[in-house]
Amino acid sequence: MTQPTLLADPAAIEIDAYIPNSDSITIRVYATQAKAFCPSCAQPSSSLKSRYVRSLADLPWHAIAVGLELHTRKFRCRNDVCHRKVFCERLPQVAASYARRTVRLKEVTALLGFALGGRAGETRGCQAEAFGK
Repeated sequence: MTQPTLLADPAAIEIDAYIPNSDSITIRVYATQAKAFCPSCAQPSSSLKSRYVRSLADLPWHAIAVGLELHTRKFRCRNDVCHRKVFCERLPQVAASYARRTVRLKEVTALLGFALGGRAGETRGCQAEAFGK
């Protein structure tokens, strides 16, 4: 059994700031891995090209919506034969590629859906309210 933590993957991301809002909390986090691996050729790279921000919904805290402002990076693939010249660092324990929810929120949502037989999704707008959208 894994130990519960505030962050989805404390080895890969680090908290920079908590930003309280009237109805939610945003946690600004930064990726901390020294290098990333190209998803096409698996070549490690520490050649930073740029940075960008992803917004992710995370598990609520005491019925307050929590969002992650994930500051992550793009790297250059230094393998000359690889077709991918630039790639985004992957954080598979935090969120899947292009995901808008953390892995652990997706797992909890799926478990609730199975437990309730899909009934929870019938009410229009309940997901948007639950995740601060």
